[in-house]
Amino acid sequence: MTDGSAGDDSGQNGQAFWILRDASAAVIRLSVSGALDIATVPALQTQLQADRLTAAISVTLDLTGLSFIDSYGLRTIIRAAEELAPRLTIIPGGHLLRLLRLTGLEARLPLDPRAPPAT
Repeated sequence: MTDGSAGDDSGQNGQAFWILRDASAAVIRLSVSGALDIATVPALQTQLQADRLTAAISVTLDLTGLSFIDSYGLRTIIRAAEELAPRLTIIPGGHLLRLLRLTGLEARLPLDPRAPPAT
């Protein structure tokens, strides 16, 4: 079942922000695209705290569509990894993977081993 839990919110840099939730009873995939920043983090937090998500066996956070992320977005991803461990898998885009490597967070987060190369 695909749930279009999308928003047309814009981040501080004016880029559109979308969250698409693809869910079954036990498996949930959140695909995030656009800018994840102080203006759009609340929408992602709402999805991450949803009742169906907390009951899911497996949660995938697909961030390959991110065009921008600020410290608020990064903190939200770290917090999600802590709260949803060990059920969470994160699929970073190339530029996010580069940021995670630069900050030393790559080893601390449950990244999908098939993640694209850092750009």
